[in-house]
Amino acid sequence: MDTKLGILLRTSSFSLAFGLLFALAVHVIVPWLLELTDVTPFIVAQLTTTLLVFVPIFFTTIALLRADGVPLDWDSVKTRLYLRRLRPTDLAWMLGALASGALVTLLIVLAVEWIPFMEGIALDALVAYELRPLVGLERLFALFMVIVFFFNFVGEEILWRGYLFPIQEQALGRFTWLLNGALHAVFHMFMGWAAIAFLPMFLAFAFVFKKTKNTSVLVLMHLLLGAPTDFLLAMGLVL
Repeated sequence: MDTKLGILLRTSSFSLAFGLLFALAVHVIVPWLLELTDVTPFIVAQLTTTLLVFVPIFFTTIALLRADGVPLDWDSVKTRLYLRRLRPTDLAWMLGALASGALVTLLIVLAVEWIPFMEGIALDALVAYELRPLVGLERLFALFMVIVFFFNFVGEEILWRGYLFPIQEQALGRFTWLLNGALHAVFHMFMGWAAIAFLPMFLAFAFVFKKTKNTSVLVLMHLLLGAPTDFLLAMGLVL
């Protein structure tokens, strides 16, 4: 049986490994592909991160379930990954956490310019290439975004919350949400210092799972936060 330290090291390794892969995809592979093609950066970035990061995350969870001896039928999988029906209390925790996390993040962003070692950080320049709006037939890519959303939002939540959180609880108990949220920030290391500004939101996700033990509400929470952001990026309304 794993020791508490062993549990922490093993579960932390996923954030580090996938975080490095995410950073490699965003800062190296996507810029390299953009030099080889005239396809709009948004499409290249979405395809690259989905295929190289989020699809592997999803199937890593499936492989872990299989290694644990969990039957790969729907009832067994949804039970182990805490995929449950949404309850009013789940939605209340989700909305409260979204509002609180967004508020604290906003305050951090506003205060960043007074923090010496973070001076000059550009929260609107997290990648090394310029995103431009989708135009003409490029907008048909929005149909593919359903697949992107599935592997991104479902994939992340079933691994970090549904699978890893209960294992981490064996070592940290009621403080697990702090580690789980921090490790989710590590996964977003491609953002650099900006990941610190968004740490309250990462912690909010983990806190909601602590309170609800329902991965489904985390998928919804991720969708509500991520889908509008992707839409604004695609339309060129941010960045």
